[in-house]
Amino acid sequence: MRYRLRTDRAAVAVEDGRLVDAEAVDGPTVDLGPGWIVPGLINGHDHLHRNHYPRLGDPPYPDAYAWGRDLHTRWSDEIERGRAVDRTDALLFGALKNLLAGVTTVVHHDAWEAAFEHKFPIRVARVRQVHSLGFDPHPVRSGAGDPRLPLCIHLAEGTTPGDADEVRRLDELGLLDASLLAVHLVGVDDEGVERLRTAGSAMVWCPSSNHFLFGRTAPEALIASGIDVLLGSDSLLTADGTLLDEIRHARRLGILDDRRLEDAVGATAARRLGLEAPSLEPGARADLICLRRPVLDATAADVALVVVGGRPVLGDAHLAPLFEQAGVAMEPLTVQGSEKVVAAPLGTVAARIVGAWPEAGRIFDRRTDPATATAGGDRGRDPAMTAPSRPNGASGGPTVSVVVPTRDRVEWLPAAVDSVLAQTFRDLELIVVDDASTDGTVRYLDAVADPRLRVVRGAEGGGAGAARNSGIAEARGTFLAFLDSDDLWLPDKLDVQLAEIRGAGAAWSYTLYDHVDAGGNPVAARAGHWRPVSGDVALALVKAEAPVSIVTVLVERTLVEEVGGFRTDPGIREDLDFLIRLALRAPTHAVPRRLARVRDHAGRTTRRHGASEAFQISARTYDGLLPLLPEGKLKAAATRRRAELLVEAGDARPSRRALRRLIRPILGRESPAWRWIPWPPARFACFRDPVDCVIHALLASRRAVGFIQVGAHDGVIHDPLWSFRRYPNWSGVLVEPAPGPCARLRENYRPWGDRFRIEEAAVDAHPGSRGFHEFVVEDGRGDLDQLGSLSPAHLERHAPPGASVSTRTVRCVTLAELGVAHGVSVPDVVVVDAEGHDGRILDTLDLTGAAPAVILYEDVHLEPEERIASKERLEGHGYRTLGIGADTLAVCGAVLGANATLRRAWSVVTRNGPS
Repeated sequence: MRYRLRTDRAAVAVEDGRLVDAEAVDGPTVDLGPGWIVPGLINGHDHLHRNHYPRLGDPPYPDAYAWGRDLHTRWSDEIERGRAVDRTDALLFGALKNLLAGVTTVVHHDAWEAAFEHKFPIRVARVRQVHSLGFDPHPVRSGAGDPRLPLCIHLAEGTTPGDADEVRRLDELGLLDASLLAVHLVGVDDEGVERLRTAGSAMVWCPSSNHFLFGRTAPEALIASGIDVLLGSDSLLTADGTLLDEIRHARRLGILDDRRLEDAVGATAARRLGLEAPSLEPGARADLICLRRPVLDATAADVALVVVGGRPVLGDAHLAPLFEQAGVAMEPLTVQGSEKVVAAPLGTVAARIVGAWPEAGRIFDRRTDPATATAGGDRGRDPAMTAPSRPNGASGGPTVSVVVPTRDRVEWLPAAVDSVLAQTFRDLELIVVDDASTDGTVRYLDAVADPRLRVVRGAEGGGAGAARNSGIAEARGTFLAFLDSDDLWLPDKLDVQLAEIRGAGAAWSYTLYDHVDAGGNPVAARAGHWRPVSGDVALALVKAEAPVSIVTVLVERTLVEEVGGFRTDPGIREDLDFLIRLALRAPTHAVPRRLARVRDHAGRTTRRHGASEAFQISARTYDGLLPLLPEGKLKAAATRRRAELLVEAGDARPSRRALRRLIRPILGRESPAWRWIPWPPARFACFRDPVDCVIHALLASRRAVGFIQVGAHDGVIHDPLWSFRRYPNWSGVLVEPAPGPCARLRENYRPWGDRFRIEEAAVDAHPGSRGFHEFVVEDGRGDLDQLGSLSPAHLERHAPPGASVSTRTVRCVTLAELGVAHGVSVPDVVVVDAEGHDGRILDTLDLTGAAPAVILYEDVHLEPEERIASKERLEGHGYRTLGIGADTLAVCGAVLGANATLRRAWSVVTRNGPS
């Protein structure tokens, strides 16, 4: 069969199981709409016949052998019932679990099955396999076979010294070599890391399975050693769910950068398994998927089509004609609320399996992260979290329950109540929890005649967390929303948000918001111009870099029950704690409209405390969160944030001894770093991200530092330079071509006078005028004005559904012109965020003379060749570079050699990695 597949970004053509030139095929064209076409993913580790079981065990365990013994002792009946399932059904259900994630090739870490030989819906990679050294007494004999095939073995799967020793034992057996795919490696020690690295072995990482069984995963030192990493989903006995769930879990840890993570399910996996390299070029095998979102952000609902060997095997329901044309019998299937079709008999098998094993259905309707779910129910839940139970009759309740806690806020409460009852979405109930008010609140609430209002009397002095839990316990809605009694919603808040959350298939959502004063007037510097972030926001919340307010959250009540409601401990920020735990359980969907107004007034809870007490309260919040966070980047970021807050809460200059106590847990080792920190100019350098650290060091070592910032937007939100504005030796030029953001930029920097000059222009290689492309911004879609670019292709790649692009002429200036005009001909710091135009601007920098000391640019939107060329040019002129998420930080080598303070700062950030 010959056919074409087309999205708004790419087109491919399929003929006889291979990709061919899309222009040369005259067969039917299937228009898939907005989305990405990418090669099918490769799952490096699964047990296909064990995906109908629930998660079983009572972790944490010392190692997998202890778990196995416990499993066959305490859950022997479950194991026997699972073994009774028809073998072909079990294998097909495992194949379906992988197809839901866009996996087209999987490693089955068990004996080869006859079912794989005849029309199996997914490719199964050929490997030699040994289960483990503990279960295979003769691993050399067990792993015998074609020596050209990779050897898979569970290795160091535990935390005991014996687990670490398995690497040495495998080496002595002669099995530690470049053909080895070592699965898990949770307990590998420094010696084992070196042995694996020297042997050229690869690892298969299954982080969610590891965290379930042991509370930790493979050490960061192993992954950072440069070892080839494949990603595996493991089976549902221990893991979160599909490979896409595993990708999100791995990304949350921050140990692998995005490029290595993509390769772990693509190019690296193919190379290590001896498979064809994943490609969309003509001649490549037609194993491909279409996604509505990029791979690292996608859920099962985003998988629009899966093609294996040119044959469609899973797709959106409207693609049924493609299945018919290909002669593929199909069956219906619902995935996270999306209607799909799958190749028969996968739908029938799924119905049989889920009918007998309901928990296996989580791969079809997974709205929460089951990372803490065990066969033991609520084990491990913090007693300070009072999980509200659903009242009788809740299924017949309204769509949304709105919970408003209040105490002595009668001045503000009526406006808050009116903003809820005036919503254009009417199917709601409003639950006001009165925390023993004495100011007329009771009289006001008794006078409200709307039948949708219910009043709950809370325990005196119980606090906001307890009050919200009381409201949740009374709620009958499918969704929960929260509003503080001094804040407001816009009339269409729920209408817009419900449509967005349902369309995204998310379990919770938030919107942007405005800060207003007591009179309702916008607070200029805090006007809520945040960049919305969808997906996994746990790290951003931990680092206080996400625009999530509890008053904008809409969440499925089942997810609230999963996380246990709000903490009721006194003296913590219960809203921040709740949001982080929510983000740990499930990805979010951000609505890029400002649909709420948060009042900033003297009686606001966050302003009643002094600055020192407010920082202490926030630090105590992290005390309760740290035990819940997995090892890796998330826990390290929380530790840094807690340390920052503790220092902010103390005197201006804590003792060296106190500072040392704060720094050492962050660095994870004994460190002399505290000895050199200049104070106060470089205060908190070790706690901040690398950009903060090196610029603080520069400010501490020079009498004056000048900068040029290209693409400054409003200068506040997600801005790497905003925190330095108060330093008297810091000055520079900020350039922004979009009128709206530029006006906010001027307003935000107005208090600091003429130290900062604002240019409404674009920066390019040549002066003059050019076309500037930007989205047509509707009312409330303030986030879109951050995406203007001189490159129309960049906007096309980032266009939201239904967005239109306008083009206008802007004035262009060069970096050299800016320097001459504003007296910073040789800027010390250059920051470029030009939405895909960064490389062209960097090319205009003179790096041969008095080059900038620090350069920061966004490389994520550059083409691969341009990204490489920019980095090579900088390094060719002696710059040291460090990747930080979507950006690259470069520090001049000559300046490092002459500036001891900057040299020490660079040593700290490169030793500890980006924060």
